Amino acid sequence: MKILLVKPRNTKIKITTQPLGLMYLSSYLKNKGYSEVKIIDMAFISKKKLLEILLDFKPDMVGLGSIISESKETHEIARIIKSYLKECFIAVGGHYPTSLPYECLKDKNIDFIICGEGEKSFFNLVDNLSKNKDTSSLNGIWIRNKDRIINNGISDLEDIIDSLPKPDREGLVLKDYSKFVPHTPILYGLEYADIITSRGCPFNCVFCHNLMGKKFRSHSPERVISEILDIKNKYDINNVEIIDDIFNFDIDRAKKILNMIIDLKINVNLYICGIRIDLLDEETINLMKKAGVKYVGCGLESGSDKLQKIIKKNLNLKKFKENTDSLYKNKIFITAGIIFGFKEESIKTFIETLSYVLKLKIHSIMTAGLRIYPGTQLSNNDKDLISAKNDKGLYTDYFSSHMPLKRNIKTSVQKYLLNVFFYINPHRIYIIFRDLPEKNIRILKLLFVKFIKRILLIR
Repeated sequence: MKILLVKPRNTKIKITTQPLGLMYLSSYLKNKGYSEVKIIDMAFISKKKLLEILLDFKPDMVGLGSIISESKETHEIARIIKSYLKECFIAVGGHYPTSLPYECLKDKNIDFIICGEGEKSFFNLVDNLSKNKDTSSLNGIWIRNKDRIINNGISDLEDIIDSLPKPDREGLVLKDYSKFVPHTPILYGLEYADIITSRGCPFNCVFCHNLMGKKFRSHSPERVISEILDIKNKYDINNVEIIDDIFNFDIDRAKKILNMIIDLKINVNLYICGIRIDLLDEETINLMKKAGVKYVGCGLESGSDKLQKIIKKNLNLKKFKENTDSLYKNKIFITAGIIFGFKEESIKTFIETLSYVLKLKIHSIMTAGLRIYPGTQLSNNDKDLISAKNDKGLYTDYFSSHMPLKRNIKTSVQKYLLNVFFYINPHRIYIIFRDLPEKNIRILKLLFVKFIKRILLIR
C-alpha cells in the first residue's frame, strides 16, 4: 500500500513547525513493513504541485495531520484528492479531528479520522485496509458509514514511548525550515531540528488541550541522547528545539539528560519550549547552562495568585521569580506567555500581573487574548466566552478573538499596556541583545518588527 502523509498549512499563521506527528507515523509504518511512505509539507509546495505529486505517486491512502486552525485547508486538500483519486482513502488525525470529530467527518471526502495519538491506530487502519479486513471497530478510528458516524473512542496511549521508532526525518529537508519562524522565534534563520522527549502533561489548566493525555510519559535519557546525536551526525544540525509540554516534570530524568550531554561533550544548542519554571532547582539550572541550553519558553499566564488558582495553573509565583532570576544570571534567554481574557479578571488582577511581570528578569513576553477550543474545560464550563469559530463556522482564524466586544477591548488594552511597560525599558532591550544566542540579520529584523507591532498594538 502506498501512503502519502500531508501537513496542511494555514498561511495566516506565521509560525511553521516541523511535522513531527507525521514523521512518527512514517517511521512507525516503515518499521512495520510499509516502505512506500512519503511526507509532504504544504509550507513548501502549492496545491498545483501537490496534485502533480498525487497523480505521479498515486497513493492508496492519504493521511492529513491537522490542528484546528488548519481545518479549512484540510478540507480543501481532501476535496482535491477525491476529485482526482476517488478510490484513495483519506484519514485525518491531530488536534482538529480529536477535538471536533463529528464536524470533521461531516465532510464526505474524509473516510476516517484518528482521535488521540496516531501511531498504532493509523497503522492498524492501514494494515486492515491493505488486508481487506474490517475497520469498523478499530480503537481510535472513527468512520462515516453512509450517513452514520461510527465512534470508536480515543486511541489508547502508548505508555512506553521508547517502543516507538525515532521520527522519520529522511523525507524532509530540515534545513529548509530556517525560512520560517519556529516555536522559538529566536531560532528564525537558523538550521534546527525539533524533538519530543516526553508526552502528556499531568497539570489541569482549564484552557489547555488533552490530546496527549494527563499522564506524563517520557523517552529515556538514553533515547533522547541517541536522537540528538542522530540530528548532529546525520543532518549536521547543532540547534535542537525541544517541544515537550513539560520537559522537566520528571526532574531527575531532565538532570540525567543534561548530565549525559555534558559528560559526552555533545556540542549542541538546546531551545526548550515547554518547561515548568517553578519545578526547577539551582542544580538543574546550572546543568542547563553547562549542557548548552540557550532558551526556555514557559507559560506564566497571570501574575495574580487568585487567577492562578481559578485557571488551575497553580504556579508558585515566588519560586517562578527565583528561578527566572537564576536563569537570567546564567544568560539563558527566557520568554513567558501571558493570557488575558478570563472572565474573572479585574483591574486588581491586571495590576498584580503588570507589577509582577515588570519585576521579573526575563527577556520577552508573548501576550495573547484567551481563545477557547472544543475539548478544554473552559469550552464546557464557560460557553459565554469566546469561540474558536469565525463567522463562517470554520475554526481557521487563529489570531482573532471572538469575545464579547467589551471584554475584547479590555483584553486589547491590557495587552497593549503590558507590552509598552515591559519593552520600553533600555535595560530590557540591552539584555535581549546581550543574551541572544545568534545575532543574524533575520532574527534582528524579526525582533525589531515584533517590538514595533507590540508597542503600536498592531497584530
